[in-house]
Amino acid sequence: MGNTAVRNSALTAIRNRLNNWLTASSGETAQLFYYNANWGTLIGYPASYGSDLELNDHHFHYGYFIAAAATLAKFDPAWAASGQYGGMVDLLIRDANNYDRGDTRFPYMRDFDIYAGHDWASGHGSFGSGNNQESSSEGQNFANALIQWGQATGNAAVRDAGIFIYTTQAAAIQEYWFDSADQNFPTAFGHSTVGMVWGDGGAYATWFSGEPEMIQGINMLPITGGHLYLGYNPSYVNTNYAELVRNNGGPPTVWQDILWEFQALGNGDAALANFRANSGFTSEEGRARRTPSTGSATWPLWARWTPRYPPTTRFRPRSSRTAPARTWRRTSAARPSR
Repeated sequence: MGNTAVRNSALTAIRNRLNNWLTASSGETAQLFYYNANWGTLIGYPASYGSDLELNDHHFHYGYFIAAAATLAKFDPAWAASGQYGGMVDLLIRDANNYDRGDTRFPYMRDFDIYAGHDWASGHGSFGSGNNQESSSEGQNFANALIQWGQATGNAAVRDAGIFIYTTQAAAIQEYWFDSADQNFPTAFGHSTVGMVWGDGGAYATWFSGEPEMIQGINMLPITGGHLYLGYNPSYVNTNYAELVRNNGGPPTVWQDILWEFQALGNGDAALANFRANSGFTSEEGRARRTPSTGSATWPLWARWTPRYPPTTRFRPRSSRTAPARTWRRTSAARPSR
């Protein structure tokens, strides 16, 4: 778009915020990370949701830092060098899901369960029902951040770890959180989705709210270019959204931006109409407002297409098999792929 002033302002804000968090000064007690050698973990302070005492949610929290760092690294590779701030970013990655079996500072794949095919959020996992995770989409945010960071910095090991987590968990989400093929949930359950997966099953619930918008929306946010796996089955997207409206007794009254962006992956025209008819809504707390007018408003996602370049996706046009798919590269040869 050529609006470099806005881009540079955003990059400066990202750089300043990350530099503050990734640098610790004598006597500083907040907006920093502390390595605890006894538990082999990196803890951010101020802590939240038991991230210090129970080691909960590290992949949720650190995914946002890594995603921001990856955005900055695309434009400022010197900042991302291992001798600069890249080394700290790598510690965040290794803490949540260490990709190096030889690194004794952190356990290998702390949060990702290779057998189950998805993350767990609790650090202790000692509930009567085992471990649990509600926000599978924030787990995917972490995986997508690894892909972006690895691609931007030339670290194939990080990139490939992200691809493994992302693709494996995307399949698990379709089965365990969404049951998008309608084959797994017991008939008596009565829902097309769960808010939480437990070691012994699932629940239409969250830790923090009983509102349908949040029970279902917690497995959608934050919707980014890395969350298009949510649209692998457009018919299911419509089923999921219809249940939300039904359970809510009408259209969503909170988190409308998240929910309409999700709806756009199944019915883009309806989602855009919802936004235009109700544009005075309050955005979800962690987001800026944007219009859900993605390519899905015209073309459905082409889920079976396999790109040669990891951060790439493609939409299937309604009339032919020629559709634009934009990628980014750090070289001067950046251009849209078709």
